[in-house]
Amino acid sequence: MDKQLEILRYLNGVEQATKVDIYNNVPFGYYRNWGKHFGILLNRMIKNHSIKRTERGVYAINRNTSHIDRNIENIKDDKSQIKLF
Repeated sequence: MDKQLEILRYLNGVEQATKVDIYNNVPFGYYRNWGKHFGILLNRMIKNHSIKRTERGVYAINRNTSHIDRNIENIKDDKSQIKLF
């Protein structure tokens, strides 16, 4: 399961969502301190311009970048390295 891809698919269906909304609607898995781990994942996505933070705790897809393919339905989930570690 590619967590970033699942987040992009969810955000593609809604205009914007809070951190808690994304966590509740995307199969993320259980972490004892989910806010920290989920925040790090969202921060990585912001830095590579996949999503943007519209306000504190609210995220949306960054649609004004031309170097990233925005056709999320055509992205295939690569299952070749799921059990790498």
